[in-house]
Amino acid sequence: MVNIGVLGIGNVGKRAAFLLKREGFNVTLFDYNEDILKNTAKELNLNYKKVNALNKNEVMSSLSNIDLVVTSLPGSVAHKALKNLVESGKNVVDVSFFPEDPSDIGEIAEKEGLSVLLDAGVAPGLSNMLISYAKNEIGEINRGVIYVGGITEKPDPPLGIIASWNTMDLIDEYRRKARFISNRKIMEIDPLKSEKGKIYVKGVGELEYFPTDGLRSLLKTFNNLEYLVEYTLRWPGHIEFMEGLNKLGFLDHKKIKMNNAEIYADEFLSYIIANYKPNLKDIVVLVVEAFTQNKGIRFTQITKPENEFTAMSRVTGSFLSYSAIEFIKGKIKRSGLIYPEELGEENIGKEIIEMMANDSMNINKEIIVK
Repeated sequence: MVNIGVLGIGNVGKRAAFLLKREGFNVTLFDYNEDILKNTAKELNLNYKKVNALNKNEVMSSLSNIDLVVTSLPGSVAHKALKNLVESGKNVVDVSFFPEDPSDIGEIAEKEGLSVLLDAGVAPGLSNMLISYAKNEIGEINRGVIYVGGITEKPDPPLGIIASWNTMDLIDEYRRKARFISNRKIMEIDPLKSEKGKIYVKGVGELEYFPTDGLRSLLKTFNNLEYLVEYTLRWPGHIEFMEGLNKLGFLDHKKIKMNNAEIYADEFLSYIIANYKPNLKDIVVLVVEAFTQNKGIRFTQITKPENEFTAMSRVTGSFLSYSAIEFIKGKIKRSGLIYPEELGEENIGKEIIEMMANDSMNINKEIIVK
């Protein structure tokens, strides 16, 4: 039996462990926080080990019998942890977002004959796979648009979101230049000073969108497209509110002095957002459109919470675990760095879409006639 280690037992890691155990794999939980480990292991009836992923010797000894490591870690430690795992001879399927260039990890993996699948989340992740999978449905594409957002189940002004991920990362979405492809060139735009629009999503309603920097590996693997962009979805009024906060300086990383206290403006905003708890559930909306010269295809998925899993942890952890399952099946054979668009190959993509449907996260498909 294949031994799988899940490293990082937050909401996403817990969801992945739950699904992998359900499929009959031998799963062990790993984290630095022993209380979280004990509670989650008891709840899922799994074995666990405390490990400091930044200590290579600990990684090598604690994960010695693990065949595949599924990781969901904070961005501040993910790069170093993944490097330790690969240097310890482990194949990895990872959802962690980290700013460092992963090429050093890729070089080690390729040399050792190991595979490291990065960005195995929603967007990037499932969105990448669907852009690639579109080619199987309509042929060679020349344009693509990704709309994605984690929002409250109904409008909740002024934010309309539930902070189920790091709120400083959330703030970065509004101030980090958004890269996109136009006429086969990579361009940059300011998210809050560029094109906005509205889209109607059946089953949700009218949403507004703005460009964000989520294309990542697609900027290289699909750099021959005439146009490719990612938009973040929000309830109407959200963008205007964030523009106002930006105008007032709340998105700036600058110190504010009040009496004898000092605090950074963006950290204060992050704290406020993280501690706002609306009495609402979340949903995740994903719409991926791809076009040839004469037709297009639209994939739509609306994920809702299930039991103790939020919509965001449910869909993210599910794609993470499905990707791991495809690796275990031997469908992912190449060594080095691998990105989710490579899962868009017809047989792999079809299986993941079917697994999503079996877990009541249907991806609806419709042909767009120009």
